[in-house]
Amino acid sequence: MSSPVFPTLNLDVSARRADRRLAIVVLFSSSVALALLQQPVALIALVTAGSIVSLLAWFWRLGWVGGPHRIVKIACQSDGRWLLADAADRSIDCALSGASRATSFAVWLRWQGQRRSVLLLPGDIPSADFRRLVVRLRLWDRDSVQADGVP
Repeated sequence: MSSPVFPTLNLDVSARRADRRLAIVVLFSSSVALALLQQPVALIALVTAGSIVSLLAWFWRLGWVGGPHRIVKIACQSDGRWLLADAADRSIDCALSGASRATSFAVWLRWQGQRRSVLLLPGDIPSADFRRLVVRLRLWDRDSVQADGVP
């Protein structure tokens, strides 16, 4: 992904809010959708509670609503490898997946062999770092990456 022209890009993403906000929107939307069903109130309450608990557990496992799985630091090395650090202080060496996306208003990072992902908006990290990350991802050669993210 990276060329030797790019230095290592170290990002502190511990204060990001985008993925938490998206998790809240999904939880709220699913609750409202279930409440709109024409079913007995007790059934709707039970199904809503079950879906909220299962979604919260899923988002917690992904690290989106806190917990030890939350990615707090990302380093994009000059050789194209990515080094992730989670809240439990574990280091994970991985490669970027072809499913990652970058636009001027959002960056969605996914890594090969990882369930965890990171959603970044411009206010989540310093604007200069956000621009550097977007440029680096746009220059990344997606054609050299197979469907599972392996070059």
